[in-house]
Amino acid sequence: QCTHPDYNALMAFYESTGGDNWGSNQGWVDGAAGTDCDVCEWFGISCNEQGRVQKLQFSSNFLNGTLPSEIGDLSFLEELNIEFELDLTGNIPKEIGNLNDLKVLILTSNFSLTGAIPAEIGNLSNLRTLDLSFNFFNGTIPAEIGNLSNLKFFYAQVNSITGSIPPEIGNLSNLERLEFDTNKLSGFIPAELGNLEKIQLLNFSSNRLRGCFPENLSNLCSINLDFSGNPDLPGRGDFRAFCTSGQGSCSNDICLDELTLTNNPTMDATYSASISIISEVTISSEIEIVYIAGNSITLKPNFHATNNSDFIAKIELCPENTITQEIEQRSISEAVSLGKASPNPASYKVIIPYTIPEFTQEANILIINATGQVVLNQNIVNTGNGKLRIDLQQLSSCLYFYSLLVDGQLQTVDKVIIAK
Repeated sequence: QCTHPDYNALMAFYESTGGDNWGSNQGWVDGAAGTDCDVCEWFGISCNEQGRVQKLQFSSNFLNGTLPSEIGDLSFLEELNIEFELDLTGNIPKEIGNLNDLKVLILTSNFSLTGAIPAEIGNLSNLRTLDLSFNFFNGTIPAEIGNLSNLKFFYAQVNSITGSIPPEIGNLSNLERLEFDTNKLSGFIPAELGNLEKIQLLNFSSNRLRGCFPENLSNLCSINLDFSGNPDLPGRGDFRAFCTSGQGSCSNDICLDELTLTNNPTMDATYSASISIISEVTISSEIEIVYIAGNSITLKPNFHATNNSDFIAKIELCPENTITQEIEQRSISEAVSLGKASPNPASYKVIIPYTIPEFTQEANILIINATGQVVLNQNIVNTGNGKLRIDLQQLSSCLYFYSLLVDGQLQTVDKVIIAK
């Protein structure tokens, strides 16, 4: 039995991810047999000067199974990078929040990881890079993400993440890139995004956000910011129009049918609704808040206006440029399927069967290479059951992934080998 302090956690990882069948398991096999205890020489591992596991890196190594909770016992781990492992399933274990030294967490392009982002990730105070893109993560963005004061890069595009954007993201003072495009985010844009002083790229395109653009976002007009593909935002998310003319600004007398306020305001603001406003916020001192609603304003028991704050409530008609909150709900996922590519392996052409519902507005089949880059994007014209013939002549021999994108939402993923 090996006595290295990281041995048990590594063995749990090996067994939980089908280590005997990995593409490369040099050192791990003998380690499992107890004949090689020098874990620093095992495939995919780098150690620090004290001989403790510092990095764990795997890419396209045929991992099969789930991430074990024991991964949280690698107490000196600074980088965990697992990508393009298509048979890696299950959730991110909450014990990952025990990795106090972790600086880089990359779980991109595995396509089968699911579950919610654990709130315990907010414990990783040294984290610089968090990449969860190209998976099937769902649930909401935990507010605890706002604790990651050293975070520079946060990628979670092409998942199924729901709920609203937590205002706590505005606390990420060192954040430079934030990408959440192609998810199922809803609700209003928090004004706190305008507090991201170092942000260079921010992408929330192809979601279900609604409402208007907070005035505070004018701080971001000089960066690469994308809200396009959100049908219930002004101009379907035309942020440039907001920057150049103020179109869609929350301060330009735009109101919703109904408005429920739960996030405490951090600056003076006016909230309007054509029907009703429900509020359970705390208004801090020296902040002025105005509520205007057509029929009713309800203040819940935990609503509180502190001393030296200004609060005004009015019942009057909403301005004419009202944004409706009515969103037609349809179950897309139940009516969508992506068939097996034929032939596979393919050389110059491939046929991919599909099923998409009649109410689909836009559908595409994407071909993605091993680095996560979309190399082909072919539009589907006909709804219902169909087959799409794709020309592969421009692609070199390699393993690729193909996915079905329906109304901006990634629905399903499979793989195809091109051999010429």
